[in-house]
Amino acid sequence: MSFHLWSGLDSGFSHEHIQIAELTTVLENWSAEKNKTVHLLTNFYVDGEEIDAAIILPNSVVVIDLKSGSGNIIGGENGDWICSKSENQQFTLNENRKNPYQQARDKRYAMLGYLESRKSEIFSSQKFDQMSFNHTNSFIVFDGNVQWNKEQLPSKVLGWFDVLSINSITSRLELIKSKPIKVRANNEEGFVFKSLSLSQEETWLIPTLLSLKNEDE
Repeated sequence: MSFHLWSGLDSGFSHEHIQIAELTTVLENWSAEKNKTVHLLTNFYVDGEEIDAAIILPNSVVVIDLKSGSGNIIGGENGDWICSKSENQQFTLNENRKNPYQQARDKRYAMLGYLESRKSEIFSSQKFDQMSFNHTNSFIVFDGNVQWNKEQLPSKVLGWFDVLSINSITSRLELIKSKPIKVRANNEEGFVFKSLSLSQEETWLIPTLLSLKNEDE
């Protein structure tokens, strides 16, 4: 098993370069420790949405939106999100733009839509109609330590969304389980239940289809 880094465009923000370097180190160490195949995709576009990073694991795809800051994160589906260290130290995240949840939702749907549209190129003809990327996750990841109360969002959102720090991301990834979902049975009437299962070859195909550069080379 191994770690692989892929990149699209260079980020125009210095803090993102630092965060991606830190995320790379964390995931590379985790891959070696747990003997996992991990692909980290950075700075690319999908369906017009700019993706800071995405993690491809054998059982899941996780879209990552990188943020800078630390403290208590306050925000729900609508309205502003505030990052607060104290009453005198706080700022609005994504000021005058979509809030982080809305942004993460849109990026998730872009990635999900892309992967679903390319399933026949990722999976074999015997497998592709029994696979689904509907459990694609989308996380807001901060470079500092943050606290976030999950009750600020509806429970049905929490199956794919989270807010956390870079230093806790591997613990969160280990909690991901590919729940079986209902898909139409191949050449049969009715449905069967399948979990996402990507082979090593299939995990390589995703960044390749996105025309990303393999930084291993």
